[in-house]
Amino acid sequence: MSKDTSANSTSVYTLPERIILTVAIVLSVWWLLTHMGCAHPIGNLIAVIVYLFSATMLALPWVMRKLEPYLTEEE
Repeated sequence: MSKDTSANSTSVYTLPERIILTVAIVLSVWWLLTHMGCAHPIGNLIAVIVYLFSATMLALPWVMRKLEPYLTEEE
């Protein structure tokens, strides 16, 4: 009778995949906000690329679920 709307039932990623993406986001932000990030511009570029990729991959399923009603064609 109750509808299960937990994150586990609707996620396209397994728990280890979500943890890896979250750790990648946290580490890349940590790198960008530390002195090491200021001292190494190539490291900043890599950290930004990792951050954008990981954050996009983690948020994309949620965004697609929210946009699904607007993306379907109705006649």
